[in-house]
Amino acid sequence: MGTFEVIVEAASITPSGSLLMAALSAPDRLELWAEFMRRNEETWGDVTKDDLKTVVNSLDDWADANKASALASIPQPTRGRLTGGQVALAFSLIIEKRWVRGA
Repeated sequence: MGTFEVIVEAASITPSGSLLMAALSAPDRLELWAEFMRRNEETWGDVTKDDLKTVVNSLDDWADANKASALASIPQPTRGRLTGGQVALAFSLIIEKRWVRGA
């Protein structure tokens, strides 16, 4: 399972429009950490594997702490019509465009 699939699998929206997205499990975080290292072809320099685990854990913790405000930023009635997977896809594409491709 790839990074995006883990994110989408973990997200769902309740009938009332609330986003349910639990922090990733320890095995999911390890899987993301391993994929993160595989995908990055750059030299890590002084960054250690433990540093990279901290990145994954910190960003997942941030996502868990900020999920309500992320969902609240989508106006109704659209928010109520979207699935968790659709929200996750939009968010991941925005992050990719802004940070990976350098918008």
